[in-house]
Amino acid sequence: MDRIREGEVSVNVGSSAPGKSRRMSSARGSRRGSVVDALSSLESSHDMGQNNLTYWLQITINTEALEEYLKSHPAVEDAVVRGVTIEGIGELPRGYVSLKQGYDTSSEDILSNMNAKVLDTEQLRGGLVIIDKIGRDMNGKVIMNLEKYDKNVVGTDNDLILKGRQRKI
Repeated sequence: MDRIREGEVSVNVGSSAPGKSRRMSSARGSRRGSVVDALSSLESSHDMGQNNLTYWLQITINTEALEEYLKSHPAVEDAVVRGVTIEGIGELPRGYVSLKQGYDTSSEDILSNMNAKVLDTEQLRGGLVIIDKIGRDMNGKVIMNLEKYDKNVVGTDNDLILKGRQRKI
């Protein structure tokens, strides 16, 4: 079973090289330049004597921003994004949405709409699940166990997931 956790999601981009990983926070607006700068610095620090080395770039994704993008879809009433740890892949963002009454749309439609609005590293590679209602307390905190809905996840195509984690520098 996949492990789900709240808060920011740390997505790994690249390939493993001990001691050479970089961590960066993704703040809206300057993120694209930051990723390019980080990749350039990794490339320039590459030891030319070890051509087989590749690197991880760990990017922290703000899940609240992704939730707002999901809620911008006309059929979505409420949305939650959680980090899901998938064995052998790492942590990926997974979305959970409830639909407005009277709307009938597919997970694929919502997922493609969402992924078109965000950077490649922010896409919901952990998939999307449509549920009846997202339970929240008086403070707006999610109070339900989302793991029980994971059997209905859509959009976790292995090619899509691997595309995001096997970028070589």
